[in-house]
Amino acid sequence: MRRLILHVGAPKCGSTFLQRVMLKNRGKLCDLGLNYPHLGPGHPGNGEVIYEVPEPWLTRQFERAPILMLSHELLFAQAARATRLRHLVERMDVQVDITAFLRPFDEIILGDYSQTLRQNLPAFIETGRAFHGRSFRQFAWARQKDIQPADFLAAWQTALPSARLHLAHHRDIRATLTQLIPATSAMDWTLPAWRANPSLSRIACEDALAAALSPAGGSKASITKNPPPFADERMRAWLRAIFDPQRHALIETFGFDVNDLSGNAEIAHAA
Repeated sequence: MRRLILHVGAPKCGSTFLQRVMLKNRGKLCDLGLNYPHLGPGHPGNGEVIYEVPEPWLTRQFERAPILMLSHELLFAQAARATRLRHLVERMDVQVDITAFLRPFDEIILGDYSQTLRQNLPAFIETGRAFHGRSFRQFAWARQKDIQPADFLAAWQTALPSARLHLAHHRDIRATLTQLIPATSAMDWTLPAWRANPSLSRIACEDALAAALSPAGGSKASITKNPPPFADERMRAWLRAIFDPQRHALIETFGFDVNDLSGNAEIAHAA
């Protein structure tokens, strides 16, 4: 039986860690029946190939091993682009398992803020305007309108109706993968922390930003020099509040609570 393990995200939920571990173990895994193809340097993910996947390419991957894994966090909101993949897996009789990892929304948005800073710091320095002049609260408020995991996951169920959907907390990546693919229990899961693209705290981000934007010898913004007591906890409480509708949508639709770290949820959706 051919199987496709399709990891669709979510962003800032351990995707880089998973992809780099897969790359590290590619040779061993292929011998054990799991193929993680990769073109070389650049992003450690490989999942964007699904947008225009050629049938001969997909056939070759299954010739190398009966289980194929594709992963990219940006697939999370891109279920509409899986039409070609759906036709191919149906014609080739491939069993699909969709996996997604989530974490509390306050952690996601802080990670998103950190990632945006890293990717755009040169532009921020050039223009002197961070995040289009928005404060952190404005940045977070704008992002909560875009991050809608319950809708994204429902779209994936529609895009690949015969697939099985597996949801888990990002702390349970290893446990989830070894349950789905026993061969991964033989992997070396160790990875230096910096290779996993760790997130910075909000205050660390603002410290870095203030230092980069201020004139030489200038002082940092007061919020980063002298943050008020429990500033982060109050901010986290506010973030949890604005994302509460999305949290409840996940609970109602999938029985999955991002704030519950006690276990995984698995949703099987058969045709």
